[in-house]
Amino acid sequence: MNILKRIGLATAASYERVADRLRKAESRLRSVEGEIEQLRADARAWKAKAEDAHARLKTTADEVARDAKERTRTISKLQRTIEQQDAAMRKDADRYGRRVAAVDEAQHRLTAAERELVAARDELMAVDTRLDLLEAAANVLDVRTRQVIAPTAAETTSRTGS
Repeated sequence: MNILKRIGLATAASYERVADRLRKAESRLRSVEGEIEQLRADARAWKAKAEDAHARLKTTADEVARDAKERTRTISKLQRTIEQQDAAMRKDADRYGRRVAAVDEAQHRLTAAERELVAARDELMAVDTRLDLLEAAANVLDVRTRQVIAPTAAETTSRTGS
């Protein structure tokens, strides 16, 4: 056998063993190639899923950034609106305060005018009463004066001879 080995020849049993090992290796190779192909397909599927997830993540991040900018703008607008409304409310409150003060002042003036009116009416009534008294006194004096003048006029006409 050594001689056959040296020449490069092998026995049939040896050949069968090597051929059997070769068939098993080829079978394992095909099995491994199938597994490798399955793993490559799985890797491609996972890669596609990862790329899809990455794209969705990027889209979501862009949307979040846009939303954040929009919220910032909205908050700024709301703050400006609040400041404007606060200023308007302060202005209205000042105007209301001035109006209340003016109404209070008018009320005080009206009260004073009413007091003056009552006093003037009382004084007018007193003057009217005095005038009535003076008129009555003048009438009485007139009647008395006529009574005194009438007999003197008759005496004067009788003395003058008419």
